[in-house]
Amino acid sequence: MSTLGPWIETVPWQSADGTLEAAYRWQAERLGEPAEFTMLGSLYPELVMERLRLYKVVEATPSALTPFERLIAAYVTSTLNHTLTARPASSTSSWTLRLPPTCWTRFVRPRRP
Repeated sequence: MSTLGPWIETVPWQSADGTLEAAYRWQAERLGEPAEFTMLGSLYPELVMERLRLYKVVEATPSALTPFERLIAAYVTSTLNHTLTARPASSTSSWTLRLPPTCWTRFVRPRRP
């Protein structure tokens, strides 16, 4: 019996070229490197690029909220829903938001069974 988990073939950042290299580079400008979730789609580079474009459009949608309020809303919603990959790219750490880690304890509670 194998103890290995699921395996999905991906294209590493160093091996990417063309559209995939451009998508990886675009995301790395914000995150420092391509996200694992992005790399999962790497066998279909056009899909990776379209997903990143969609994120850009969604993050630029007009709103009465300030940019900071939008980040907080997205971060808290993502955290409460346990969808950490859905957090805005620029808000994946409390350091990025310039807030102490303890400030999240009032928003984030353990999920009830």
